Amino acid sequence: MNYILGEPIGEIVRQTDKAWRFKDGTANKLPVGAKIYETDTEITNVIVDEKEIPYLKMLEG
Repeated sequence: MNYILGEPIGEIVRQTDKAWRFKDGTANKLPVGAKIYETDTEITNVIVDEKEIPYLKMLEG
């Protein structure tokens, strides 16, 4: 898939496997410090160790 990497929109600041502990910036698989970027598509990109990983946006509430 072709896309244009946009501005940073967030960063993972904590990890947890407990649903009740999830807040903005929380992940269960991505490492703390991973940067989240928007693109010109419905895909969000996360950069981990200089590698781009595409993610579908999952918004709640």
